[in-house]
Amino acid sequence: MTTQRIHWIIMVTIACLTPIARSGDISDEPVFYRVGFALERATNFTATAGMVASIANPVGGSENPAGLGFAGDQPITLTMTNATAVAESDAYFTVFAGTMDLCVPEIGTFTFAYARTDTFNQSTGNVSTVTGNRIRDELRSNEFFLGYGTTLNDNLAVGIEGRLVDANIEFEFDQGPVAVSQAIELLSFDLAAGALWLIDDHWSMGAVGALGYGEGDVDVRSLGGGLPVGTPIPGAPTDGVFLTWGAGLGIGYREGRQWGLYADLSFFHQEDDADTAADALRFGVGGHVRPTDILALRGGVLIDSDTDVTVSGGVGFYGIEGIPIDLAYQYNAFPELDSEFGTIHLLSVSVTIRF
Repeated sequence: MTTQRIHWIIMVTIACLTPIARSGDISDEPVFYRVGFALERATNFTATAGMVASIANPVGGSENPAGLGFAGDQPITLTMTNATAVAESDAYFTVFAGTMDLCVPEIGTFTFAYARTDTFNQSTGNVSTVTGNRIRDELRSNEFFLGYGTTLNDNLAVGIEGRLVDANIEFEFDQGPVAVSQAIELLSFDLAAGALWLIDDHWSMGAVGALGYGEGDVDVRSLGGGLPVGTPIPGAPTDGVFLTWGAGLGIGYREGRQWGLYADLSFFHQEDDADTAADALRFGVGGHVRPTDILALRGGVLIDSDTDVTVSGGVGFYGIEGIPIDLAYQYNAFPELDSEFGTIHLLSVSVTIRF
């Protein structure tokens, strides 16, 4: 009976996601759009270190807020993550994230998180044909998360999470005979809801959906060329409204704590009030193996609809009771920004303290 249910679930999953398989290459989209896709991808910072498929993962971190329902009964869990992304252009990003999970018996688990992203040495690999200077792109963002998850029974959990983003983004590019700087102050909010079902002792399935809304104030000025430096660009937008939505399905198989394998399929859509829109489809496979009680090995591969591939790996150490430490690496962490920065390598370390 379990095998029949699993076959039925797989067929329904494929049928539900077939209509969105039209997603294509986003490399020609405006850079602001591609940064939006990169920020959405960055939720992996707070997911299981070294895995890129975790929607159906009931153990450890998960991109599915329903994972909080199976987070355990520790009253307080604190996790601190520091990540550095190094680009081929010599620019680099730093990310600091702090998360606190608070378990309330008979009610569920609440999570509070904050993440800060900064760019340094912002020069990209491109040179302006107007000024002869290297083009600079800059990002500063503050993200605030509030979530809740609970179990409805021993096998089913649900969760919800809100995220507020306050970001400052600046791009430089050539527009005909003029070098242009476009600065954007962005404030956005998105809400994600998910469910996680433990089908039996081995199989699990997860689903998550999200909606987002954002507003941006835009300042577009000349950096030289056909217009004096600092001159506003005629006809350039001064503000904008952005809408996003996404959905994902995941399935997993685990053999106790010894090993597990997970697969996710997710879709992300972004549009603005000028009727510009872009879509991305992502397929990820990730897994973990625990050869000893104090060591876990993780890895994964993520493939986009534009055929970009991200590879990840991680190691978890459990030698200090109550304080797991995770190290992770991602190759091609943000392919959406390849044309500006080249291949980006991401290194991260996370320390969790349970009380």
